[in-house]
Amino acid sequence: MKKTKKLSFLFLTLAVLFFLLGFSLNAFHRDLTELSQDQSNNERRQEPKDNEKLAREKEDKERKKFIVKIAPIAQEIQKEYHILPSITIAQACLESDWGRSSLSAKYNNYFGIKGGEGSDTIELKTKEFEDGHWIEKKAKFRVYRSLEESMEDHAKLLKNGTSWNNNQYQEVLKAQDYHEASEAMYRAGYATDPAYATKLIKIIEKYKLNQYDK
Repeated sequence: MKKTKKLSFLFLTLAVLFFLLGFSLNAFHRDLTELSQDQSNNERRQEPKDNEKLAREKEDKERKKFIVKIAPIAQEIQKEYHILPSITIAQACLESDWGRSSLSAKYNNYFGIKGGEGSDTIELKTKEFEDGHWIEKKAKFRVYRSLEESMEDHAKLLKNGTSWNNNQYQEVLKAQDYHEASEAMYRAGYATDPAYATKLIKIIEKYKLNQYDK
C-alpha cells in the first residue's frame, strides 16, 4: 500500500513537472516568436529610413558634383561681369533643379531665361506667382548650345539689363555680399517667387558657396 502511494505521488509529481515544463516551453516559444516579430517589424521600419538616408546622401553628392562643375565658370564670369560667383551658382542650382530640369538637360538653359523674337527658343510650361497664388502658363525659353553659353548670357542679362530697363540688375552687381545680392535679385524682378531670395541664401549657406566669392 505504501509502495503504491509512493508511486502515485511520484507520478503526480512528474505530471506536475511535465506540465510546468510544457507551460514554460510554450511561454518561451511565445516570447521568442514575439521577439522575432518585433525584430522583424523594427527592421521593416528601419529599412525605409535607411533607404531615405541613402537617397539623401546620393542627392547631396550629385548636388556637390554640379557645384564643382559650374563653380570655375562662375569665377571666370566674375572677372569680367563682377557678379558674385555664389549668386551665379545658387541661381543655376535653383533655376535648373541642379541641372535636372528638362530646360537645362535638353536645352542648356540653366537660368530660366526667356526668349523673344530673333532668338532660338522652346515653348514650355512654367509656374509664376501672380496675385497671391501660383499659376501655370506657357512661355518661350532660350535654347543654348552649352552650359558655358547659358552662363555667359545670364551674366550679360545682369550687366546690360532688359530691353525695357538697362539698369534693372545694377543693384545685384553693386552688392557686397550674397545676402544683398539675393535680395536685390528678387527686388529687380528676376523671379516672381516671394521666397526667391530666401531660397538662394539657403543654398549658398548650406553648400558654403560664398567660399568662391574672392
